[in-house]
Amino acid sequence: MSEDRWDAMRADLQKLTVKQLRQIAKDEGICLGYAASRKDTTIDQIVGNRRYRALYASDEA
Repeated sequence: MSEDRWDAMRADLQKLTVKQLRQIAKDEGICLGYAASRKDTTIDQIVGNRRYRALYASDEA
């Protein structure tokens, strides 16, 4: 997968508020922990989780 996809996703998420980002994480079942204290780390957690699921979710079954 292209890095551009994840960079574009990051840019789209950057436009949202922290409250909206936390709701996205909650809806996707992402535990933010200390990452919820800053917008950039929240975005990193969301993108990282999505990337992990895209790469490895088909292997888990």
